[in-house]
Amino acid sequence: MTTYYDNGQKNSETIRTTNGDEIYSLWYENGQKKSEKHYQGYKIIGLVFDWYDNGLTRSVIHFESGQGTQWYKSGQKSSEGNYKEDILTSWYESGGIESEGSMKDWTHFGKWIYWYENGQKKSEGRYEFHQGSIGSYSSYSCKVGSWTTWYENGQKSSEGEHNDEGVVDEKIGSWTTWYENGHKSSEGRYKTGDLINERVGKWTTWYENAQKSSEGEYKDDNRYGKWTDWDEDGQKSSESYY
Repeated sequence: MTTYYDNGQKNSETIRTTNGDEIYSLWYENGQKKSEKHYQGYKIIGLVFDWYDNGLTRSVIHFESGQGTQWYKSGQKSSEGNYKEDILTSWYESGGIESEGSMKDWTHFGKWIYWYENGQKKSEGRYEFHQGSIGSYSSYSCKVGSWTTWYENGQKSSEGEHNDEGVVDEKIGSWTTWYENGHKSSEGRYKTGDLINERVGKWTTWYENAQKSSEGEYKDDNRYGKWTDWDEDGQKSSESYY
Protein backbone atom coordinates (compact mmCIF):
# COMPACT_ATOMS: atom_id res chain seq x y z
CA MET A 1 0.00 0.00 0.00
CA THR A 2 1.31 3.46 -0.91
CA THR A 3 0.02 6.92 0.02
CA TYR A 4 1.01 10.30 -1.50
CA TYR A 5 1.18 13.97 -0.55
CA ASP A 6 -0.93 16.47 -2.50
CA ASN A 7 2.19 17.44 -4.47
CA GLY A 8 2.50 13.86 -5.75
CA GLN A 9 5.46 12.92 -3.55
CA LYS A 10 5.29 9.56 -1.79
CA ASN A 11 4.14 9.78 1.85
CA SER A 12 4.14 6.16 3.06
CA GLU A 13 4.61 2.67 1.70
CA THR A 14 4.24 -0.86 3.02
CA ILE A 15 6.06 -3.64 1.18
CA ARG A 16 5.37 -7.28 2.01
CA THR A 17 8.41 -9.54 1.73
CA THR A 18 8.42 -13.14 0.46
CA ASN A 19 8.37 -14.51 4.03
CA GLY A 20 5.36 -12.39 5.00
CA ASP A 21 7.19 -9.64 6.88
CA GLU A 22 6.46 -5.99 6.14
CA ILE A 23 8.79 -3.04 5.54
CA TYR A 24 7.08 0.23 6.42
CA SER A 25 8.62 3.48 5.13
CA LEU A 26 7.76 7.18 5.43
CA TRP A 27 8.93 10.16 3.35
CA TYR A 28 9.05 13.93 3.84
CA GLU A 29 7.05 16.09 1.48
CA ASN A 30 10.30 17.14 -0.24
CA GLY A 31 10.90 13.52 -1.32
CA GLN A 32 13.56 12.61 1.27
CA LYS A 33 12.97 9.35 3.12
CA LYS A 34 11.99 9.90 6.77
CA SER A 35 12.02 6.43 8.35
CA GLU A 36 12.09 2.69 7.71
CA LYS A 37 10.98 -0.16 10.00
CA HIS A 38 10.80 -3.90 9.49
CA TYR A 39 7.79 -5.67 11.04
CA GLN A 40 7.28 -9.35 11.76
CA GLY A 41 3.59 -9.46 12.52
CA TYR A 42 3.08 -6.56 14.95
CA LYS A 43 6.66 -6.71 16.24
CA ILE A 44 9.48 -4.44 15.05
CA ILE A 45 12.63 -6.40 14.20
CA GLY A 46 16.14 -5.57 13.01
CA LEU A 47 17.41 -2.08 12.28
CA VAL A 48 15.18 1.00 12.57
CA PHE A 49 16.31 3.94 10.39
CA ASP A 50 15.38 7.63 10.71
CA TRP A 51 16.55 10.50 8.48
CA TYR A 52 16.32 14.30 8.57
CA ASP A 53 14.59 16.16 5.77
CA ASN A 54 18.03 17.09 4.38
CA GLY A 55 18.84 13.40 3.83
CA LEU A 56 21.31 13.04 6.71
CA THR A 57 20.85 10.09 9.06
CA ARG A 58 19.04 10.90 12.30
CA SER A 59 19.29 7.52 14.02
CA VAL A 60 20.05 3.84 13.47
CA ILE A 61 18.94 1.51 16.24
CA HIS A 62 18.82 -2.27 16.32
CA PHE A 63 15.43 -2.88 17.92
CA GLU A 64 16.06 -6.27 19.54
CA SER A 65 19.45 -5.45 21.08
CA GLY A 66 18.84 -1.73 21.68
CA GLN A 67 22.29 -0.82 20.34
CA GLY A 68 22.27 2.35 18.27
CA THR A 69 23.43 5.85 17.43
CA GLN A 70 21.67 9.19 16.95
CA TRP A 71 22.95 12.34 15.24
CA TYR A 72 22.09 16.03 15.15
CA LYS A 73 20.96 17.54 11.87
CA SER A 74 24.45 19.02 11.54
CA GLY A 75 25.90 15.49 11.45
CA GLN A 76 27.37 15.72 14.96
CA LYS A 77 26.70 12.60 17.06
CA SER A 78 24.04 13.21 19.74
CA SER A 79 23.92 9.83 21.52
CA GLU A 80 25.35 6.35 21.31
CA GLY A 81 25.15 3.12 23.26
CA ASN A 82 22.46 0.70 24.23
CA TYR A 83 19.01 2.24 24.61
CA LYS A 84 17.63 -0.98 26.07
CA GLU A 85 20.01 -2.70 28.51
CA ASP A 86 23.40 -0.98 28.90
CA ILE A 87 25.34 2.31 29.04
CA LEU A 88 24.05 5.27 27.00
CA THR A 89 26.03 8.47 26.39
CA SER A 90 24.74 11.70 24.88
CA TRP A 91 26.57 14.82 23.67
CA TYR A 92 25.78 18.45 23.00
CA GLU A 93 25.93 19.55 19.38
CA SER A 94 29.15 21.37 20.28
CA GLY A 95 30.71 17.99 21.11
CA GLY A 96 30.77 18.14 24.93
CA ILE A 97 29.25 15.32 26.94
CA GLU A 98 25.66 15.95 28.10
CA SER A 99 24.71 12.81 30.02
CA GLU A 100 25.76 9.25 30.75
CA GLY A 101 24.10 6.37 32.52
CA SER A 102 22.47 2.95 32.31
CA MET A 103 19.30 1.91 30.52
CA LYS A 104 16.80 -0.87 31.17
CA ASP A 105 13.94 -1.70 28.81
CA TRP A 106 14.37 1.66 26.99
CA THR A 107 14.26 3.78 30.14
CA HIS A 108 16.76 5.25 32.64
CA PHE A 109 18.09 2.91 35.32
CA GLY A 110 20.82 3.12 37.94
CA LYS A 111 23.32 5.99 38.21
CA TRP A 112 23.06 8.95 35.81
CA ILE A 113 25.21 12.07 35.52
CA TYR A 114 24.28 15.21 33.56
CA TRP A 115 26.57 18.09 32.52
CA TYR A 116 26.15 21.65 31.28
CA GLU A 117 27.57 22.52 27.90
CA ASN A 118 30.49 24.29 29.62
CA GLY A 119 31.54 20.98 31.20
CA GLN A 120 30.25 21.71 34.72
CA LYS A 121 28.26 18.93 36.34
CA LYS A 122 24.50 19.64 36.28
CA SER A 123 22.98 16.80 38.32
CA GLU A 124 23.77 13.35 39.64
CA GLY A 125 21.68 10.56 41.10
CA ARG A 126 20.00 7.22 40.55
CA TYR A 127 16.88 6.00 38.79
CA GLU A 128 14.80 2.97 39.68
CA PHE A 129 13.07 0.89 37.03
CA HIS A 130 9.35 0.18 37.48
CA GLN A 131 7.10 -2.14 35.53
CA GLY A 132 3.76 -0.43 35.10
CA SER A 133 1.84 1.93 32.86
CA ILE A 134 2.36 5.67 32.46
CA GLY A 135 0.48 6.86 29.40
CA SER A 136 1.40 4.58 26.51
CA TYR A 137 4.53 3.23 28.24
CA SER A 138 4.55 -0.22 29.91
CA SER A 139 7.58 0.63 32.08
CA TYR A 140 9.07 3.82 33.52
CA SER A 141 11.85 5.12 35.74
CA CYS A 142 11.81 7.52 38.68
CA LYS A 143 14.49 9.20 40.75
CA VAL A 144 15.47 7.40 43.97
CA GLY A 145 17.90 8.03 46.80
CA SER A 146 20.25 11.00 46.98
CA TRP A 147 20.17 13.58 44.14
CA THR A 148 22.34 16.66 43.81
CA THR A 149 22.05 19.51 41.31
CA TRP A 150 24.46 22.34 40.49
CA TYR A 151 24.33 25.71 38.78
CA GLU A 152 26.30 26.31 35.62
CA ASN A 153 28.92 28.19 37.63
CA GLY A 154 29.63 25.07 39.72
CA GLN A 155 27.74 26.17 42.86
CA LYS A 156 25.46 23.56 44.37
CA SER A 157 21.77 24.18 43.65
CA SER A 158 19.91 21.48 45.60
CA GLU A 159 20.47 18.29 47.57
CA GLY A 160 18.09 15.73 49.01
CA GLU A 161 16.40 12.36 48.69
CA HIS A 162 13.75 10.91 46.38
CA ASN A 163 11.54 8.07 47.55
CA ASP A 164 11.64 4.54 46.12
CA GLU A 165 7.91 3.80 45.94
CA GLY A 166 7.42 4.35 42.22
CA VAL A 167 6.15 7.95 42.36
CA VAL A 168 7.94 10.00 39.71
CA ASP A 169 10.29 12.64 41.18
CA GLU A 170 8.74 12.64 44.66
CA LYS A 171 10.99 14.23 47.28
CA ILE A 172 11.30 12.78 50.78
CA GLY A 173 13.23 13.66 53.92
CA SER A 174 15.55 16.65 54.29
CA TRP A 175 16.13 18.97 51.31
CA THR A 176 18.35 22.02 50.98
CA THR A 177 18.50 24.54 48.13
CA TRP A 178 21.04 27.28 47.44
CA TYR A 179 21.24 30.46 45.40
CA GLU A 180 23.70 30.75 42.56
CA ASN A 181 25.96 32.87 44.79
CA GLY A 182 26.31 29.95 47.23
CA HIS A 183 24.01 31.29 49.94
CA LYS A 184 21.37 28.96 51.28
CA SER A 185 17.84 29.47 49.88
CA SER A 186 15.68 26.97 51.79
CA GLU A 187 15.87 24.04 54.17
CA GLY A 188 13.19 21.64 55.32
CA ARG A 189 11.62 18.20 55.03
CA TYR A 190 9.19 16.40 52.74
CA LYS A 191 7.07 13.38 53.54
CA THR A 192 5.18 10.77 51.56
CA GLY A 193 1.46 11.47 51.79
CA ASP A 194 -1.62 12.33 49.78
CA LEU A 195 0.30 15.11 48.05
CA ILE A 196 3.48 14.80 45.98
CA ASN A 197 6.36 16.79 47.55
CA GLU A 198 4.39 17.48 50.72
CA ARG A 199 6.28 19.80 53.08
CA VAL A 200 6.23 18.89 56.76
CA GLY A 201 7.80 20.13 60.00
CA LYS A 202 10.18 23.07 60.32
CA TRP A 203 11.06 25.04 57.17
CA THR A 204 13.41 28.00 56.84
CA THR A 205 13.98 30.26 53.83
CA TRP A 206 16.61 32.94 53.20
CA TYR A 207 17.07 35.91 50.90
CA GLU A 208 19.88 35.91 48.39
CA ASN A 209 21.86 38.23 50.69
CA ALA A 210 21.80 35.43 53.34
CA GLN A 211 19.26 37.22 55.58
CA LYS A 212 16.55 34.92 56.91
CA SER A 213 13.22 35.34 55.10
CA SER A 214 10.77 33.06 56.92
CA GLU A 215 10.61 30.27 59.47
CA GLY A 216 7.86 28.03 60.78
CA GLU A 217 6.14 24.65 60.59
CA TYR A 218 4.25 22.94 57.79
CA LYS A 219 1.43 20.45 58.16
CA ASP A 220 -0.18 18.84 55.10
CA ASP A 221 1.90 21.25 52.98
CA ASN A 222 0.26 24.29 54.62
CA ARG A 223 1.70 26.73 57.15
CA TYR A 224 0.87 25.60 60.67
CA GLY A 225 1.28 27.22 64.06
CA LYS A 226 3.65 30.18 64.53
CA TRP A 227 5.37 31.68 61.46
CA THR A 228 7.85 34.55 61.43
CA ASP A 229 8.82 36.61 58.38
CA TRP A 230 11.68 39.10 57.95
CA ASP A 231 12.56 41.71 55.34
CA GLU A 232 15.84 41.70 53.38
CA ASP A 233 17.47 43.98 55.97
CA GLY A 234 16.88 41.43 58.73
CA GLN A 235 13.99 43.30 60.37
CA LYS A 236 11.00 41.23 61.52
CA SER A 237 8.07 42.04 59.24
CA SER A 238 5.37 39.78 60.63
CA GLU A 239 4.53 37.08 63.11
CA SER A 240 1.47 34.99 62.33
CA TYR A 241 -0.40 31.95 63.64
CA TYR A 242 -2.09 29.37 61.44
